[in-house]
Amino acid sequence: DELNSIRKIAVKRVGKYTFTGDEEIIVFNILNDETEIGFEFFNLQLGFKHTGDNYPNAVSDNFAVYSTIYTGSKYEGIALNQNGKCYIRLAKTRLENQSVEGLKKWLKANPTNIYFELLEQIETPLT
Repeated sequence: DELNSIRKIAVKRVGKYTFTGDEEIIVFNILNDETEIGFEFFNLQLGFKHTGDNYPNAVSDNFAVYSTIYTGSKYEGIALNQNGKCYIRLAKTRLENQSVEGLKKWLKANPTNIYFELLEQIETPLT
């Protein structure tokens, strides 16, 4: 983000979202195995910038951030893909039960922040 005194604007380039467990979530069955479970955040539009197969410019306070949920290994994380979808991959041992309700309960106890590059920067005039 930037304050530009020459152009007299504030430029916002970074978005923030906090996962609270109140989101629409579905189990992503492709990632449901003996140790981990995957979830898709349904209808969540964050407006993040993504450049093809590269990792998105994003960080989270609880997880690594990937461009795909298919990391090839057993890694917990948040994935932001090029289609604008958001997924979380989590060890089953973190959840009281391996279901959407289990993830929602976990997120309510462990709100998770993600900071990401916005798809389009927001310019606000300084008055």
